This record gives sequence, structure tokens and C-alpha cells, in this order.
Amino acid sequence: MAWRDQYRPATFRGVGFFVRDAATNGGRRTVQHEYPDRDTPYVEDMGRKARGYTIDAFVIGRDYMSARDELLDALEATGAGELVHPYLGALSVNIDTFSARESSDEGGMARFSITFLESGEDRHPNGRRDRLSLIDAQSQAFNESALAAFVDKFSVGGLPAFVSAAASGQLGDLAGVIDSLTGGLFGRGERAARFARDLLSLADEADDLVHRPSDLGERLVAVVDAVASEGRASPRRGTQVLQTLAGWGNNAAPVQRTTSTRARQADNQLALVDLVQQVATSRATTTAARTEWPTYDEAITTRDELADRLDVVMESTDSDNVYLEAQALRTELIEAVPSADQSLPRLSRYTPAATQPALVLAYQLHGDASRADELATRNHVRHPGFVPGGNSLEVLDRG
Repeated sequence: MAWRDQYRPATFRGVGFFVRDAATNGGRRTVQHEYPDRDTPYVEDMGRKARGYTIDAFVIGRDYMSARDELLDALEATGAGELVHPYLGALSVNIDTFSARESSDEGGMARFSITFLESGEDRHPNGRRDRLSLIDAQSQAFNESALAAFVDKFSVGGLPAFVSAAASGQLGDLAGVIDSLTGGLFGRGERAARFARDLLSLADEADDLVHRPSDLGERLVAVVDAVASEGRASPRRGTQVLQTLAGWGNNAAPVQRTTSTRARQADNQLALVDLVQQVATSRATTTAARTEWPTYDEAITTRDELADRLDVVMESTDSDNVYLEAQALRTELIEAVPSADQSLPRLSRYTPAATQPALVLAYQLHGDASRADELATRNHVRHPGFVPGGNSLEVLDRG
């Protein structure tokens, strides 16, 4: 391809001009090191120099003064601009210096000598904390302390058979609750089948597991972790499932502590409930941190609900480790939800005085009639042509 085929008309910030000649300068940034008693120096290469572009340009014609003034404005504007270089193509540059010259000998022309500098990128190290990694790590630490507390509290050894039977029945109830909560969460593939088998084996092996508290606790944590892991594909649904699971056992009839054996049965019941609730709350925090919330209000509501659950854990536990890890997890939750990367719209309320179309309301509220469907859907309006007056509506403020 001939050079003329690649030659491009020169412009800067969209303002055109003619080019007499152009030069490019560059090189390498080097530091020369010379050492005592050594004849051979060492040159340290620090990278490429910023390129400079010097162009001898001109504007010409009967109305050259208008073209001259337009180019002067472009050259004195703030910040980087796009230079279409006749030989090098489009470049992002800043102005270093320029000079303009006119003479009566060359009437109808203004000459420019312009030095452009390669603008590059303003990139600096990012000191922002990785909130997802931090909350994941803290959730894991909390789960480990909750598991240790469970193993210390739960025991059926040397007790009548009805104590272990009660714990087995509790596990069967838990398996049923998890099965009903996770319907559809795992889809219909192999993961769903594997999870169903794990739940079934938890119930089937309950009579044996209750005699091995450490194994039992690990199985319970693994089941909740499986729910959390699958919930990451649909974080809002996963968070809701885990929050519901975090309330398991609250309505169970308490065991009356009439004897020492009944007291042990009551402690076992409470230990099982505590472990499931604590681990479900913990994993709900990590799932919530990954959720792309539709509104700031929904993110804050979920965050506050989870923070309240962790407050309850801290108030009710007799384990110092569980208390401290719950406190640290609460701190990470407040920092991570909603994510600092998310600029979320906020909810407000508006009551139209009269019935009118959603198109009209959307334009009045947002200056954007295309948001009519959003307004109608969020407020469950039967017909978008008739938004009832006198009813309070939820309105998204996108800022």
C-alpha cells in the first residue's frame, strides 16, 4: 500500500489544519552507573521515554483567521485531546508548546509550530481492600469457632436412647427443611442429584452421626456450604435461602429441664440449632457481598438483618471465640454490603394526585418516558395507561 493511501488529514480536537512537515522524538530512559576501580560502566534501562511530536502546520484561505482562532482555542484547551497525525494516525496527546506566526508577505495564512506530548495513562497502585476476600476469610474463621463450640457442647454418650433419638429426629427435620428451601436452587443436573443424596444420607445416618459430634458438625457445615456455593450463581436467591435457614429451630418446642438427662437433651437441641443458624448467617454474609442489588435500600435492609443476627449470636453465645469472630464478621459485613463498586439507585415514595399514564409519570419524575415500564412493574400496576391517583408509588432515584 502506497504511503499516500495511508496519509490522513490532520486534526486536533476535531479542528483541521495542513501539515508542512512532522517530527517524532523518543528514546529510552537510562541511568549510567560508573563504579570506582572499574573501567566498564553499566547502563540501567528504566523504560521507554514519552514520545514527543513536533508539527509545522498552517491554515490558509480567505477566512484563515476563523480557522486560526479555532485552532488556537483547541491548542489552549485543558487536558488531553485526540491528534490525528497525518503519518501516525490517532494519538492521545497533551500540548507542550506552540507558536503562531503571520506576515504580510504571506497574506491569508497563519503558520504554527506545535509540540505535542504523548498523554499515556494515569495509573497508580490501588490501595483499596479486597472486601470479598476479607469477608470470605472471616466467615471461615467464624464457622471454625462455631464448629468447635458445637463439638464441646453436643454429647449423647452414656445417656438413655431417647436423647440420641431426639437428636436424630432433629436432623431429619433439618434435612426436610433444607430440601424444601433449596427447591430449584440447584437446577436439575448432577449437582442437584448429588446434593439430594447428601441430604438423604444426613437423615439416614443420623442415628450413627449423633454419636460422633465432630463428624456431625462437619457434615452440617458442609451442607450449608453447598447451599451457599450454589447460591452464588443467583446471589439474591441464595441470600434469601440462607437467611431463612438461619431462622431454623426458632419455633421448636423447648425441652423442659426437669432432670439432668432432659437438661442434656435441651443442650444438644440448642447446640444443633446454634450451629446451623450461625453457619447459615455466616455464609449469607458472603453471598450478600456478591449480590448485585437492584437498590441501595434492599442492600442496606439485608445488611442490617444479617448484622442483627450476628448481634444475637454475640449476646447468646458463651464461647469467647464465637463472640470475637462474630464481632469481626459483623465489621466486614458492614464494609462489604453494598459494595463500594456499586452505585445503587435509592427508593423514594411519590403519590400522584390523579390517575394518568405511566409514560406521563415517568417523564414528570425522571424526564425519561422510557422508564414507564420500570415504574409500572415495580408498583404492580395492572395497566400502564392508568396509574391510579392517590396511591403511594415506589420510585427509583438513579441520581
